[in-house]
Amino acid sequence: MDETEVAPRPIVILDTNTIQHALNPETGPEIQQLISGLLNDDNALLGFSNITILEAFKNIVFNPAKYNPVVDYLNKYLVRYEVTQDILASAATLHDLYCNDDTIKGLVRSVSNEDMIIGVTAIHADAYLLTSDVNGYPAPFFTEVYKQIFFYRKGGQQKYIVKYLLKPDQEMINSAAALLTPESEKSNKTKANASKKSDSL
Repeated sequence: MDETEVAPRPIVILDTNTIQHALNPETGPEIQQLISGLLNDDNALLGFSNITILEAFKNIVFNPAKYNPVVDYLNKYLVRYEVTQDILASAATLHDLYCNDDTIKGLVRSVSNEDMIIGVTAIHADAYLLTSDVNGYPAPFFTEVYKQIFFYRKGGQQKYIVKYLLKPDQEMINSAAALLTPESEKSNKTKANASKKSDSL
């Protein structure tokens, strides 16, 4: 790398539960410290999928005391990812990848449509994903990079949550997708690539 080149900043997509935990009085201080470390120590760009708006606003739209802090928190992050047609199509593809393998297809039952969309958003953005719901983004298409346990007290009892930093396994995703791609489509792609090479001669 040229000495003048600057490495791209890592992107971290915040899962809906991470935003909720950051705003929770009991878990907020610890989770905010983790998020601040990503911002300041790792120079990360923080973002979220717009599907989080649906998840986070459920049951609080008419409760300003809960609704307004979520709106304010989301507005802190400049990296917003739209739920485009490509994202939805990729979410359907990810669903089918899980279902195509008999050893992991049962995992898809634990993955909501919202999690599929958030996961695919991380794939498209080549981003990390910060979540406490590791079952929403199961292996082999997401791998654990880091995890941390946070203890807190609620109602006089000690409880804990685990935060996972996940990374999409692009090589595994591409390999699984290749198995599902119809032979006719593979043949067309091969012919198209050959045509491009011929045109360049």
